[in-house]
Amino acid sequence: MDLLDLTVEYGNKNPLSTDYNTQVTMIASGEAAMMQQGNWTQGQIDGINPDLNLGILPMPIDDTAEDNNKLYVGVPSNWVIHKNSPVKEEAKLFLDWLVTSETGKRYITKEFQFIPALDSIEGTARRARGTGCRSTGLYG
Repeated sequence: MDLLDLTVEYGNKNPLSTDYNTQVTMIASGEAAMMQQGNWTQGQIDGINPDLNLGILPMPIDDTAEDNNKLYVGVPSNWVIHKNSPVKEEAKLFLDWLVTSETGKRYITKEFQFIPALDSIEGTARRARGTGCRSTGLYG
């Protein structure tokens, strides 16, 4: 059985009429057990049910075991510096501070609830503010 077959068999009865907001609301309210999304949903989930105990699990992307030992994530936004910015050096200093200082790292993992993209930022199994992600080891 492949992912599509499993999704159809065990998924929402009306998958083609369920939009993103409905999907996240169903998870947060306990009407659904799983959804195929990512950590970007955490803010909306917390707004509905801040005490929900949930986690993130990897989803295989192919049949090669060594390619499936990672958690593939996407981010809802990227931080960039415009090439013509009049404050380019200051912006570089800020981004460097964000990923190297203890305060910046804390904001990345606990306040922004991002999954750390750098090895220098350690995620822990502790529960981030309202996330319920105790077992994943992804949040700070």
